[in-house]
Amino acid sequence: MRTPMPPPSDHLRSVRIGLAMVLTGSVFLATGSLAVRFYWLVKVDQQQRVEQQHQAILARVEYLKAAGDHQRCIRGTQQIPVETLFHSRAIVLQDQCQRALTTAVINRAQSQASAGQLKDAISEVQTISDSAVAAQVQQLVWQWSNQILQVAEGYYRDSNGRFEDALKTASAITPDNPLYSEAQNKIRGWQQEWLNNQSRWQTVEAAFKAHQYETVLLQAQQITHPYWSRQVAPIVQAIYRR
Repeated sequence: MRTPMPPPSDHLRSVRIGLAMVLTGSVFLATGSLAVRFYWLVKVDQQQRVEQQHQAILARVEYLKAAGDHQRCIRGTQQIPVETLFHSRAIVLQDQCQRALTTAVINRAQSQASAGQLKDAISEVQTISDSAVAAQVQQLVWQWSNQILQVAEGYYRDSNGRFEDALKTASAITPDNPLYSEAQNKIRGWQQEWLNNQSRWQTVEAAFKAHQYETVLLQAQQITHPYWSRQVAPIVQAIYRR
């Protein structure tokens, strides 16, 4: 027994539905393809814009380097991300600007030291963060700190009595300085010696007024500082002239 054929109208309907589905799928595929293409076009455009921005930054950094503005040059190179095409060039420029900046700071500090501004020179080089010259910076700080202590020692031994100048100069050695402990030890030693000599001078003065000349001579021999020796000298001479 034969299966009856569907009516012509039903067959046409099925064909139309099929064609509609095919057309709809084609539209979706075309739309999806266009969307993907548009997405990548936007992505490429954004990437190009970013690269242009980084290229502009790099050009600015080149200009700052040439102009000698090394600090801003270094800050500019830090705006170039690692993943960009320009990062390797940025690193080269950063190293060049860092070396130039370090050299400029050291030269400025050495000029200050030559002018006797030792405390300022030390403060200047201590701003350097470049690990490549850490040993050189440490050597300069040690050298100039020693010079400060020598100047302070000269003030302390001055027969005109520059005791306060000596203390003030040695106090320029700050706690972050490698010679800080040495400076503090010197200050304490000077203060103790100064007080001892001052006390002996007072004893000499009182003994002379009391005509205790042996005491005067004994105490005078124990005075060790040039300033106090200078103070006691006229009294000793007066005794020997008697």
